[in-house]
Amino acid sequence: MHRRFRPGDPAAVIRYVASVRERFDPAGTGIEPTTAETLLYAALGQHDTLPATAETIAIQTTLVVALVNDEGLSAAGLANLIDDTNELIALHAEPPDRQQ
Repeated sequence: MHRRFRPGDPAAVIRYVASVRERFDPAGTGIEPTTAETLLYAALGQHDTLPATAETIAIQTTLVVALVNDEGLSAAGLANLIDDTNELIALHAEPPDRQQ
């Protein structure tokens, strides 16, 4: 993410959200641009996260799909991404005794 979006360059985020909306939301009803931009800023550590609503989860999922798709990963690259993601999830998961 930090390769694509540099701090202090909001134009890159705006352009990317416009690109994602063009590719994944041609009707313009599924991806609210301000929410999408805020989610990207949150992922970059430049904004607080947004509450997990159906809308934010759907937009976040679309953004992740677009980012992964744009990487053009091979099957092995996708497998590595999944493995790395699973490791991060395991690293940050709460121990069973702390879950509610």
